[in-house]
Amino acid sequence: MASSVLSLCKIVKPEWLVEVLRLGHLPRDNNNSDGTSLEDHFILPAETKYRPTFSASLLPEYKKFKIWEPNEDRIKILSRFRFICLQEKATDLDADLKEVIRHGDGSYEAFDIHSGVSKFHTVLTRAQAKEGKMTVVVGDTDSMHTAVGNDQWTEYVAKAKRYVCVPRRKAVLTDNT
Repeated sequence: MASSVLSLCKIVKPEWLVEVLRLGHLPRDNNNSDGTSLEDHFILPAETKYRPTFSASLLPEYKKFKIWEPNEDRIKILSRFRFICLQEKATDLDADLKEVIRHGDGSYEAFDIHSGVSKFHTVLTRAQAKEGKMTVVVGDTDSMHTAVGNDQWTEYVAKAKRYVCVPRRKAVLTDNT
């Protein structure tokens, strides 16, 4: 969903596509009561008629269609950010997360949590100096804590807090679940 919002996609129910296919199969010069054939006039069904319903778990402030409509201001919304993605294996970075960062024009680096805090320090320092972007550390807190243990996890968090300055933001380390 996040990737779609960053890519100027219109979000519709599957019934919209069914209607496109139906209009595509109408004979030329069709009676307007059934719709107009796409072959004669390429007029797609109105997306507003096929909007999905909001999930009950969605916060009320996000239950506004305007939020989910395409917005060109979102195209490069992540371009100012460099994401350091903590993983148990650097090669296991979630494809959906990579796609969202790419669609938002951000950059990322997967970091193997077993590489150690000193290498993490190097990665953070390089990320800030090299690109001049705001650095954001992302990881599944529970998984990373379990993978390296309490003491080493505490060192990671302390290092991230020292190097990652996010003005007026809540958390440095967040769950990517």
